[in-house]
Amino acid sequence: MVLSWTLRKAAIGHALVIAVRPPALREGSDALHAWVEIDGTRLIGDLPGPWIELVRLGQTSEETSGVDRR
Repeated sequence: MVLSWTLRKAAIGHALVIAVRPPALREGSDALHAWVEIDGTRLIGDLPGPWIELVRLGQTSEETSGVDRR
């Protein structure tokens, strides 16, 4: 959260992603996870998946500059 806030203050496009493990792979307390990424590269919070994205907050610098990511 602090990294996302710092990047936002510096006007650096990024995304804060909140995700959950698939139901069949959930064990203990590690079912939820979050990370910060720029242009698809995780800056912090890169744990092995798989992960199902629940929420993506913000945008990458490509989206900010109007580049189509399809």
